[in-house]
Amino acid sequence: EIAQALGVEYMISSTPWVSDPSRRRSSANPQRDFLDLMQSLTLDDWKWNAEQFNRIGEQVRRAGLQFGYHNHGFDFRISDGKIAFEELLRLTDPAYVAIEMDCGWVVNAGYDPVDLLQRYPGRVQLLHLKDIEKKEPTTEFDIRSVVVGRGAIDWKSVLGAAQAAGVAGYFVELEPPFARPPMEQLEASHVFLRSINGR
Repeated sequence: EIAQALGVEYMISSTPWVSDPSRRRSSANPQRDFLDLMQSLTLDDWKWNAEQFNRIGEQVRRAGLQFGYHNHGFDFRISDGKIAFEELLRLTDPAYVAIEMDCGWVVNAGYDPVDLLQRYPGRVQLLHLKDIEKKEPTTEFDIRSVVVGRGAIDWKSVLGAAQAAGVAGYFVELEPPFARPPMEQLEASHVFLRSINGR
């Protein structure tokens, strides 16, 4: 009811979880404990998450909203020869679970957002336009974002594929640490996007 009153259309989960929370270590560094847990996810964990997302997504749909999932780099770890993110897509119902794809995390893990948009048309409904420094791919939680257009991503190709795939919403996102003040970086990103999009 609150989401509807605010005009919210999507409810997004930003991370998966585990059926047994006791697996999460409890140390003096809770952020490290969380990241270690995310790196330990198995295919069974992703299957459990898919079940939860389908169940929650159905409830959210009945309320007139759309549930979605936002990826990070650890979603692209390979387990038993399978890419976790692709398993999640395979196991979730497109009617109940949309994807908010973060292009920066996709590229950071060594994958191509254009390829994913083309192979899963209609699944990606929202897109995070996050550019990153060029570096060796990793599925670790290690990323350095830059002004859109000044990093490793070919935005003209990404935006073309996104339009063809029916993406409904776009968000420029920056990750700390910031090389320049965030609003300055956002303005420069906006200027770049307008220059290649014409609007």
